[in-house]
Amino acid sequence: PLMPSCTVVATIHDLIHVHYKQERSLPKSLYYRLIQRPVIRRSPFTLTVSEFSRQQIIQWYGLAESSVVSIGNGISEAFMRIGVKHQRGRPYFMYVGNTKPHKNVSGLLDALMRLTHAVDAELVMIVKEDDWLKNEINSRSLAERITLLSGISDIQLATYYRGAVATVLPSHYEGFGLPLVESMACG
Repeated sequence: PLMPSCTVVATIHDLIHVHYKQERSLPKSLYYRLIQRPVIRRSPFTLTVSEFSRQQIIQWYGLAESSVVSIGNGISEAFMRIGVKHQRGRPYFMYVGNTKPHKNVSGLLDALMRLTHAVDAELVMIVKEDDWLKNEINSRSLAERITLLSGISDIQLATYYRGAVATVLPSHYEGFGLPLVESMACG
């Protein structure tokens, strides 16, 4: 709130909209500078999810180090080593995320293209399907090597993590990278 009637403790996951050019826009920049920055500066504490984000928040907002606390993210109890492993006809890599520019999905698809001759593996993407993604996949002739899924439960997602060769996070910028922690918890 702009004019809170009580003490506000804020949470900021990352500063992607400030530091990553492709995610920046005039409305977002104005919001961060004119609305969010004054609120954060008045807050006795700001919580964040990683030491990386903590350092960026301290620097960008001009805050004392003691006023920004990294508490990390937690994961669902569904993510554990023991449990069903999803099986496919061939080995697969996992990507869990969205298709925003900082996620570098184009780079991931390019890497898969380079691997197709050397490795008989596919890519399972847990992502909201959109026209941009379909076009990127089709332009690289990768439709037969990629499975797109969305709307699955944490229990189902854990089975995919357990069955995967590896989870990939090709991002240019992340505040935390929750899919990697979920994947590691699943072994």
